[in-house]
Amino acid sequence: MGLKLCPVGSHTRVVRLRVWPTTIEQTEAALERLLEFAEDGDLVASLVIVDDQRIRIRRAARHG
Repeated sequence: MGLKLCPVGSHTRVVRLRVWPTTIEQTEAALERLLEFAEDGDLVASLVIVDDQRIRIRRAARHG
């Protein structure tokens, strides 16, 4: 459902956190992993999904 609301390429970047339990500590840990994993330029025009196990990046298709 979230993918339809924020299609890849329609925003500069979107980060979706899928952590459970949703505590401040879990949220901070997920964001720290993301910041260690990717540089800001890697996330442009992307949908980033961060869960407890992995980080997925879906980039917009480039045309032209």
